[in-house]
Amino acid sequence: MSFNYKISIVMPVFNASKDLSFALDSIIKQTMNLSDIEVIMVDDCSTDNSLSIINEYCRVYSNFKVIELKENIGAAYGPRNVGLKHVTGEYVMFLDSDDKFHEKACETLYNAVSNKDIDIAFARYRRIYPEEKLILKSYSPYTDHINEYEDDLVDGVNLTGIIGFFWRHFFSRLIYGKLKNLNSDKIFIKNIKDHPELFKILPSIWTKIYRTSFIRKNNLEFPSFISGEDLNFVVKSFFLTDSIVFLNETIIHDYYMRNTDNDKSITKNINYSLVYDSLDSYYHCNEICRDFKFKESNVILNPFLLNWISLYKQSDLSKSEKGELYKIVNSMSGIYKNGFISRCLIFFIKVLLKT
Repeated sequence: MSFNYKISIVMPVFNASKDLSFALDSIIKQTMNLSDIEVIMVDDCSTDNSLSIINEYCRVYSNFKVIELKENIGAAYGPRNVGLKHVTGEYVMFLDSDDKFHEKACETLYNAVSNKDIDIAFARYRRIYPEEKLILKSYSPYTDHINEYEDDLVDGVNLTGIIGFFWRHFFSRLIYGKLKNLNSDKIFIKNIKDHPELFKILPSIWTKIYRTSFIRKNNLEFPSFISGEDLNFVVKSFFLTDSIVFLNETIIHDYYMRNTDNDKSITKNINYSLVYDSLDSYYHCNEICRDFKFKESNVILNPFLLNWISLYKQSDLSKSEKGELYKIVNSMSGIYKNGFISRCLIFFIKVLLKT
């Protein structure tokens, strides 16, 4: 199989004009030779001037390409899947249109996979809250020397009230436990079942690089969920490979949490579709674990279920909508029996949906 580029970067775009140049410029500034990078931007029928911005980059850079969807899909999974079909790079990375790569992101991940014949390599990110002037590092189950930031899950999670109290004093300790000390930046994994702690890390598709032939050989694609599509993609890919490397001490991406009304993405607007799809995607992830005979799905889903409770409490749903959610939870309770915390979370969600 011949490839035209070393790396293809797939970017879904929808009404992203405010931050689009910010993201694309972070690709242009890469230390890796720009001519070795293919940029595939998939426009999901934007109604602002995103398309004109994309076309300007394509005019200047021959390796920047645009795909215009004829109908709006309304979630990142669609543009990403379309982009994957047009990839001509040996490896694939992903970037959202309102985030940015650090300058060595492509070079770092490419070196990690190509030198060792690896299918998947990934590193860490910074979660940035511009309005609050707060920066957190992504959670890792291993000790590190990135001491200037607290982590975004245990220390920085935004849960309030009774849920926040139980999180700080009970759930966080039980779910995440004590960090392992491996004294290594590069952690090689041949069988993910031997390292279930890696599933505690948020999926963060934009911190990863994939061998294109691996994706195509296994017909990997993002399932059609508004939220949780990246979780399912990452979990399934981890089960399918025997060659992963995690760069525990390396941050390569900035993930921006913008809270102004104009900056809210579809996954930050709380509505029934988001609440339903989030829960349905967790159920689907549970089925993936079952297909691969992985009996510790609670490692993956416990923190997501806890955060789903917080998401649900921000919504305003009708009785019939709650009934639809209850059906999913009831199905999950039949197969999601691993551990005391899991059963407690499922029970608590059932109580919430019945009140």
